[in-house]
Amino acid sequence: MPLSSVRTRLVSRFAVLIPVAAMLLATLPLVGGADADQRVTDESVTQFLLVHVPESSHIQMLEVAGYDVAEVNAADGGGWDLSVLASDGQAEALPGFARILDSAPAPTLEDLQDDLFGNVLVEPEEMQQRVVAEAQMAEFAESSPSPAPVVEDRYIDVLRADWFANSVGIFISVEAHSEEGEDDILTVTANGEEFPMSRFRDAGQYMYHRFSSPERVVSPPTQVTVSNDDGESTTVPTREWTSGSVSPFPAGFEWGFTNEGYMDAVQTTEQIVDIAANYPDITELIDLPYLTNGYRRQAVAQTSGGSASEVLYLLSNAYGSEGGNDWTLVLENPGTPDATTSVDVTGTTITVTLATDAAGTAIATAAEVVAALNANAAVQAMGSAHTYRGNEGTSPAIAGTYPLSDRLSAPDTIAREPAQVKAIRIGAQRDGTRPGLMIYCQEHAREWVTPLVCVETAHRLTANYGTDADTTRLVDALDIFIVPTVNPDGTNFSMYDYNFQRKSMTNHCEADNSDTGRWNSMGVDLNRNYRVGSAHDGYDGASTTSCTSGTYAGPAEGSEPEAQNEMWLAETFPNIEFAMNTHSHGGYFMWAPASYIEEGRVTLPRPTAGIEAYFEETAEDILRDIKSFRGTVIEPGRAGPVIDVLYSAAGNSADDHYYEYVDEETEVGRDPDIFAFNFEVGARIYDPVDDSWDSTGFQPDFASEGFYQAMEFANGMYGLLEVVEAFGEDTQAPVTSTNIADTEWFEEPVDVTFDSDEPATIHYTTDGSVPTLDSPVIERRYIRDIPEPLTISEQTVLRWIAVDASGNQSRPQQVTVRFEPPPAPGPGPGPGPVTPTEEPTEEPTEGPDRVLSVTPGGVDEADPTDLSIEMSQLTNPSTRAFAQAADSAIIASDTVFADALASGTLQTDGRSLLLNEADELESAVLAELQRLGVEEVIVLGGTAAISEAVTDALEAEGFSVTRIAGETRTETATAIAESAADTDGLLLARAYPLDGSSDATQAFADSLAAGGWAAQAGTGLLLTQSEELNDSAATYLSSSSASDVTAIGGSAAIADVVLDAVEALDLGTNRVQGANRFATAVAIAEARGFDEGNPAERVIVVEGQSAMSWVAGFTAAALSASTDAPILLANGDDLPTETMSFLESAFAPAESGTVVVCLAEQAACDAAEAVMES
Repeated sequence: MPLSSVRTRLVSRFAVLIPVAAMLLATLPLVGGADADQRVTDESVTQFLLVHVPESSHIQMLEVAGYDVAEVNAADGGGWDLSVLASDGQAEALPGFARILDSAPAPTLEDLQDDLFGNVLVEPEEMQQRVVAEAQMAEFAESSPSPAPVVEDRYIDVLRADWFANSVGIFISVEAHSEEGEDDILTVTANGEEFPMSRFRDAGQYMYHRFSSPERVVSPPTQVTVSNDDGESTTVPTREWTSGSVSPFPAGFEWGFTNEGYMDAVQTTEQIVDIAANYPDITELIDLPYLTNGYRRQAVAQTSGGSASEVLYLLSNAYGSEGGNDWTLVLENPGTPDATTSVDVTGTTITVTLATDAAGTAIATAAEVVAALNANAAVQAMGSAHTYRGNEGTSPAIAGTYPLSDRLSAPDTIAREPAQVKAIRIGAQRDGTRPGLMIYCQEHAREWVTPLVCVETAHRLTANYGTDADTTRLVDALDIFIVPTVNPDGTNFSMYDYNFQRKSMTNHCEADNSDTGRWNSMGVDLNRNYRVGSAHDGYDGASTTSCTSGTYAGPAEGSEPEAQNEMWLAETFPNIEFAMNTHSHGGYFMWAPASYIEEGRVTLPRPTAGIEAYFEETAEDILRDIKSFRGTVIEPGRAGPVIDVLYSAAGNSADDHYYEYVDEETEVGRDPDIFAFNFEVGARIYDPVDDSWDSTGFQPDFASEGFYQAMEFANGMYGLLEVVEAFGEDTQAPVTSTNIADTEWFEEPVDVTFDSDEPATIHYTTDGSVPTLDSPVIERRYIRDIPEPLTISEQTVLRWIAVDASGNQSRPQQVTVRFEPPPAPGPGPGPGPVTPTEEPTEEPTEGPDRVLSVTPGGVDEADPTDLSIEMSQLTNPSTRAFAQAADSAIIASDTVFADALASGTLQTDGRSLLLNEADELESAVLAELQRLGVEEVIVLGGTAAISEAVTDALEAEGFSVTRIAGETRTETATAIAESAADTDGLLLARAYPLDGSSDATQAFADSLAAGGWAAQAGTGLLLTQSEELNDSAATYLSSSSASDVTAIGGSAAIADVVLDAVEALDLGTNRVQGANRFATAVAIAEARGFDEGNPAERVIVVEGQSAMSWVAGFTAAALSASTDAPILLANGDDLPTETMSFLESAFAPAESGTVVVCLAEQAACDAAEAVMES
C-alpha cells in the first residue's frame, strides 16, 4: 500500500504492515552453516522503517530476504518508498540498495491492552454528532459527478483527472501515460499551480505517471493540463470522484454495535452466534466443515547463549497443551573431572550430564548434547533436539534448567484445540434463489479492525430488519454470507502473544528450523494459499520455500483448512455472485487480477473493458457510502485491479473466487465467476499542518480511529449490498451504438468506437458472421485507459453483441463500414477527420416524416391488431437492434381494454404491447414476435380475454408464456405492479366510469397519458373506483415498500376520500390533475419534467374521446418511454386549447427525425404540424 514518499510520516502507534514475500538467503543469515560468529536472533518486530529503494525489483528482494514490506509507493523523483516492519537485527542488516529515511518504535501488546474488548467503550451517538460537526464538507462535494474526461490518441494520454473533497479539503489526483515512457518528465497544471508527477514502474515495465499522493488545491479545477519539457501537452476536463457528503443515520436506525474494543476470535464468533439466536427467522449459522489446526504449538526449550554455536533446543512431538509443556530439560555440570555426557529420563524430566575436562569444567558442545539426546529412546519418543539453525554447534552448551513451553499466553477462554469457523447466513429467503454475497474478514490475524466490519454489518442487517426500509429490502432480496474471522488461531495469537502475527498458526517448518526465534514467524499467509495464480505456479508475491516468510503460501495450493472453508462456501452455494475480502490497511478498493509472473509481467487474464468499467462504476457507488460516515475518501489512485494499484499477491482468495467457479449453463456471458472485491480499511489521513499523509496501522487507537474505520466500512458493505441487489434485478440488455452509420463512407481508415448505456463487453466480428461469446472483444488500450478503438481500413460488415455484468445479452447489431459511396447516398461523411472521396451526385433519399400520421382516418377506423404492430415497429424499427427492447413482449385482448389498463408498467425498455383476438394466435402477431426475437410473452388477462389456445400456440412456437391476471381489472393492475422496476412511488388512476355516467371512456381517459409515464418511470399503475379505494389496491399498498402515491386526475376521477384511505396506510399522496382529460394529460407531461424551460423534443398525440382511444394510447406507452415523448390528447379533428398551449410553449422539435407521432384524425395531425412549423 503506497506511502507518500517525502511527505509521509511514520507514527509509532499508526504504522503500516502489509508484507509480501519470502527469503533472500544471501542477504540475511537466517539459515545456518558452520558460522562460529552467527548470533542468536529474535525476529520479532521492534520498529517501523521508512525505506527508499531505487527499483521495484528491490522490493521483491527485501521480501525474499524475510523483510515485512508494507506500504509501497512511487517516490517523487523516481524509485520507491516503503514502510518496512523490522526486527533490530534486520534493521542493522538492511541491504546497501535500501536507504532508511525514518524510523519509529513498533507498539507492543502491552501498549494495546486498553483497546481490547471490554476495556474501552465508545458511545456511538455522541461520536456521530462529533463526526458530523467536524466534517466541514465543501458545498461542491454534494454536486453530481462530472462526465469522465475524453481521452484522445495523443502523445500524452491523461488516463484520469479526478478531484475530491473530504473533511480536510480539496484534492486532485491525475494519472497519465506518455508515449515516450518512463523517462518523460510530466507536470500537471491545475488552477495555475504546477505539480510534478512520478513514474510508475512495476516488474521492470513502465505503467504510467501519477502523483505519489493526492495534491491539495484551493478549489476544484474544471480542467488540468499535463505537459512535458518538450512542449507536448494535453488538457482534459476533471471529474469529481466520490461525490456526496457526511450524512447521519436515519432516525431509529440501530448501529455502533462493535463499540467495546477489539475482539479475539472467540468473542467475534460469540457475536454472530448471539445474532443467530436472536433473529432465527432471517438468519442461520453455518459450521464450516474444516476445523483449523487450533491455537496450539509444540513445546520448546532453548538453552542460553548469545552465539549460535553454543545454543541448542529441544522440541516436543506433542503440542504443549497435550503434554509437551510438562517436560523439563536440565543440563548439569556434575562438578567432577573427566565426566562423559549422559542422558537420564525420569518422569518428564530429561537430565543431561555434561562432559567435563580434567578440571571439572563442562566441555560438552551443543552438537554433542544434541547427539546424546537424540540417541536416547525415551527422548526420541517425546521429541527431538537440534542445534541452532543448522549451526555446527562447536561451543560448549550452557548448563541450566529449561522448562519446555508452547510459549502461548491466551487465557483459558481460548481453547487449545482445533477451532470451528462459523459463518452467519442472513436473508428472508435462504433457499438459493436470491443473489448471494460472501463477506469475509480477518484472513490476516493482525488486522484487528476487519472483524468489527463484518460483525457490525451483521448486527445492522438483523437489528434494523422490519424497521428500516432499506435494510428490509436488502435482506428480502439477497442471500448474505458473513465470515467474521477466517483465521481464528492466528487472531488469538495476535491478540495474546504477538500483535504483528499476519499468518495462521500452523507450523510447516521442519523441526530443525523451529527455534524460539522462529516462533513469531511460523504459519501460512492464508491470502496466498489459493489455487489461481499461485506462487506454486510461478506467480509473484509469495514464497513457497520459506516457512517463516510473511507471505508463505503453504506446502501446496489450498492446503490450509481456513482456505478450504472459503472455497467450500463458494462451491456449496452457487448463488454467491459477489465476494468481499476485507483487509487493512491503507484505504484501497481493488479487484482482479491480483497476480502476475514477474518476468514479462504476465498477468492473470484481465477483465474485459466492459467488466472493468462495471468494477469502476460499482466502486464509486460503494465508496460514496463509506464517505457518508465521516468524509473519508478512498483515493482514486487506490481503486483498481490489485496489480495496477498495489502489487502482485500470488494465490490470493479474490482471484480464486473470480476465476474458479462458474455454472456454464446458467452464467453464460459472464466474464468473472464471482465478482470478487477487496476492501483495505484504514485510509491514510491527511495532516494539513505537516502536509503529510499519515498511515493508521493495523491496530489504531480504538476510540479515536479503529471504531470509525469499522463504522464507515460497514456503511460500504451496505453500498455493496445495494450493488448486488441491482445486479440481481437487472434483466435488461445493454443498448449500444457506434460512432458511424451505414449512410457514411470514408476514404481513410476509420476508428470505430462503441457507446453503451451501461458497462458492457462488446463481442464483434468483421467477416459478416454472427458474433458469439467466443468472438473477439474490445479491450482497453492499456491499463486504466479507455477501450481501444477498432481500426477498419477496408469495406467491412461490422457486427457486434453487448453483454452486461449480469449476463444480459443484446441482439446482434451491424453497420457497414464503407470506403465507396453507398448505393443510396446518405447525408455525407462520418465523424472525425475522414472525408468522402466525392460528393454524392444523387438527390438524398427522403427522410422520415416530421409529423407521422398513423391513423389519418381516426382510431375508430384502425384495426387494433394492425395498429399495435405498427406501434411496435415504430418503437423497435427493423433498422435498429432489439437491444433497444426487452427479451419479452406483451399480448392483450384486441376488443376489451380492461386488462391492458395498467400495461404501461410493463412497457419499459421498448417492450411492445400487441393486441390479439381471444381464441387464435394471429399470424401477424406471431410474425411480429418473431421479428422482435423475444423469448418470453406476457399475456394479460384470464382465458376469456386470451384463451389457452393462444398460449398453447405461443409455446408451440418456442416462446415461454407468463400470464398475469386477476378476477377484476383492478386485481390485474395490482399483479402487474408486482413487476414494477421502481417501487418507491406508485400511480393511481380510476378504472371505471362514474356511477350513472354513459361515458365509458372515463374508465381509461387518464390512463392514456399515464401509461407512457408509468413505462418511462418503471412504476406501478394501480386502479381503483373513483369514490373508494379498491380492496386489491389497498391490500397491495399496505404491504408495498412505496413511500408515496400519485393520483391521476381531479377529485371527480379520484375522490379525496380515496387519498384519505391511502394516507391512512402511512403513505404520502399528491395529485397530477387538470380541469379535464386534456389538461390532465398536459399535467402528466409537466410531471415528467417538460415545461417552457425544458421543452419536449418529441410528442405523441392520441385521440382522447373515442371509444377506441385506448388502443392508440395503451400501445403508444413503450414509444413514449423510449423516445421520451409525452402523450397529449386530441379531440376529434381538433386539438384542444390545453394541448395547443403545451405545443406552443413547451415543445421544441428535435432537429431531425419524426417529432410528432399522431394517432388521431388527420385534421388534428395537421394542426399539430402547423404549430410545429410556426
